[in-house]
Amino acid sequence: MSPSDLPKIAIDLVEDNLSDATLIQISLAANAHCEIVFRHFSHPPAYLEALSQPAIPGLTLVLTDFMMPFMNGLGLLNELRSRFSAEELPVFICTGGYLSDADLAACQRADVSGVITKPIDTDEWVQILHDQFLPSLKGWPIR
Repeated sequence: MSPSDLPKIAIDLVEDNLSDATLIQISLAANAHCEIVFRHFSHPPAYLEALSQPAIPGLTLVLTDFMMPFMNGLGLLNELRSRFSAEELPVFICTGGYLSDADLAACQRADVSGVITKPIDTDEWVQILHDQFLPSLKGWPIR
């Protein structure tokens, strides 16, 4: 499979920490064996405003931090679920390990697609991308 034949994934990354956002983008792009297009938003309300514009072509999933100012990941998840089902727009929440049992239960009730602990385990995340979003790559080596 040549680089031009690689499937594309579009990820909206909602992360207020620019260093975390950059590390996520670099590590996933370098290891996923697909072309990943990121749109980074550091402010959840700005992201919601962007979604109110005409459809985003090819949006595959949202990866959001849990702890952010103005609106946390659960608030964003609830807003997104009022607009999109989990099948229409998978939403993954990243946490630095400080997600309480009550917060986790609330995320599950809101139909979160997954919770990932930071620092993100690149191999785990790439496996999620391959298993859930790139079925055409079955058998393609991940590393």
